[in-house]
Amino acid sequence: MQGVERRKCYGIIAQCKALGKRFGGFSVKNWHTEELYQWLDRFSLPKGQPLYQFSKGMYMKYQVAFAMSYHPEYLLLDEPTAGFDPVFRKDFIKIIQEIRERKIGILMSTHILSDMEQIADEIMVISNGELKLHETRESIKERSIQDQLETFLTNKVSIKDLLRKRRQ
Repeated sequence: MQGVERRKCYGIIAQCKALGKRFGGFSVKNWHTEELYQWLDRFSLPKGQPLYQFSKGMYMKYQVAFAMSYHPEYLLLDEPTAGFDPVFRKDFIKIIQEIRERKIGILMSTHILSDMEQIADEIMVISNGELKLHETRESIKERSIQDQLETFLTNKVSIKDLLRKRRQ
C-alpha cells in the first residue's frame, strides 16, 4: 500500500489544526456524509458554523466526526485530551472506548497516564526517537504491584507509613 492508498485507512485527530492540511490525500469514495451528520448530531455540534469559532472541545469532537465519516481502520490521536476539563475528558474517553468496540485500531500519543489506563491495550514509551518500553497494560500493572509489594516486604514499614500510603 502506497501514499494516498495507505492514508485512506487512517483517521487523524490532532492537537494541531494545520495537520489536516499537510496530511491530505483522503478519498471521496470512502466518505459517508450521513455518518458525519450522525456524529455531529450526537455531539450537538452546529452545522454551518465556521471551525475557527469552535472551542477546543468542539473542534476535537468535529475531528472525531470527520475522521469517523471515512470509516477508518485506524485512528491516530495526538494528545486528544490535553487541555480538557475533567468532565469533558471523561466523556471523550467514553467516545474513544466506543470507537474501540467497533474494532477500529487506535494509536494515541499522550502524557496523561489516566487516559492510557482507560484506553490502551499496549503501551509504548518513546524517548528521543528510541523505543524504551513496549508492554501490555496488564503486565505493567502487575509489575507495579509486585514492585510495591517488594518495597513493603524488604523495608521496615511503620503503621504510620501504611496509613499515609492509604490516604494517597
